[in-house]
Amino acid sequence: MKIVITTQTEENYAFHSWNGEGDCPQHWKQKRGSEYVVENYEFSDPDNLIADAERLCELISFSNNACRVEAFSWEVEEDNYLSSFEKSQLENEGTISHFEPTITLEGVVIRKSLDSKGELVSFNEDLNVIKEETV
Repeated sequence: MKIVITTQTEENYAFHSWNGEGDCPQHWKQKRGSEYVVENYEFSDPDNLIADAERLCELISFSNNACRVEAFSWEVEEDNYLSSFEKSQLENEGTISHFEPTITLEGVVIRKSLDSKGELVSFNEDLNVIKEETV
């Protein structure tokens, strides 16, 4: 089973013209969010599931003057689940070249995509470290 966490991303278009003095101007526009996926989740009891999902939602969510991401919902899906973004790539291009990010229970995000040669490329981000560096 998978836990799928849905996010909404907003970008502050006025941030790019801000000189860093005074309050940052605000001109927020919504962007496509992501669905962070915890793969191969081993269900033990409902309380652990809820605690794990809520902790990861909090870890994924952030806000600064340039961008904000809110994890606003989560759900449990079967192992064969594909997001609408992944399904549309499969239907339109015959392959998935840009995958939704996966996240471990420890807060490590793994982003995967296919390069121009069709080879899988991935990189990791530890959200715990990123959160500590921005506090």
